[in-house]
Amino acid sequence: MTELMIDYYEGLHKRRQQDNIFLVDKELDFIEDHYCDRHVIDCMLCLDATLHMDIDIDSSKTFRDNVKKQSRLVYRRIKKIDKKLGEQLITSQD
Repeated sequence: MTELMIDYYEGLHKRRQQDNIFLVDKELDFIEDHYCDRHVIDCMLCLDATLHMDIDIDSSKTFRDNVKKQSRLVYRRIKKIDKKLGEQLITSQD
């Protein structure tokens, strides 16, 4: 993991703890505003992985479905940057 990704992940963790309500759209806007194009997709995929790390065996179906919807938001933003990758991520989502 690069130093940039470590910095992003640590910042993401802090923002998720500080905000009463964490909004994926707000975080995606943050990524697009603060990172250059070549790092935006990496940060978005890091966000997606972080969302999925919250799911455990005891997670409700509603919670899992909500994470899936949030992932779809991330993938749609990725599709605006890299159409082929975004489409692959959307079609491979279970």
